[in-house]
Amino acid sequence: MTLDQFHRRITDAGTQWLASTRDPLDKCDDIMSSRIEQNFRRAATAENWKWPPRKDNLPHPLLIKSGLMMTAALYSVWYPDPQSVEHGVDLDKVPYARAQQKGRAEINLPPRPFLGVNEADLVAMEEAVADYAVETFLVEAGGGNG
Repeated sequence: MTLDQFHRRITDAGTQWLASTRDPLDKCDDIMSSRIEQNFRRAATAENWKWPPRKDNLPHPLLIKSGLMMTAALYSVWYPDPQSVEHGVDLDKVPYARAQQKGRAEINLPPRPFLGVNEADLVAMEEAVADYAVETFLVEAGGGNG
């Protein structure tokens, strides 16, 4: 294979990879979803900082009383472009989600961040994308076993 042929194959692989990154993004979504669920179940941030207690001192599942906010956070996933995946909560369905995530000082509501990932999650997502990129480039460039 000539250098020009190799360059063309690498360029084509890069173009294909950028156009079809759904596999690693789905893995990233799985990592984010797992962390969000853990955040709810532990009543803590992704960095494991416990949420402030409730005003009535009842056990915390404040954010999972009905399960609506946790379900919305886990399944409100979208791919705004071929290289991105995002989690959020549809505020039309769960209008109080932003107040719980960020807090509201005017009503003395402390933040209880449920969306978010930690450093280990970020590393796992980076590895998923890197593994996919290496696999795609090796296979497309003719250097891998596929």
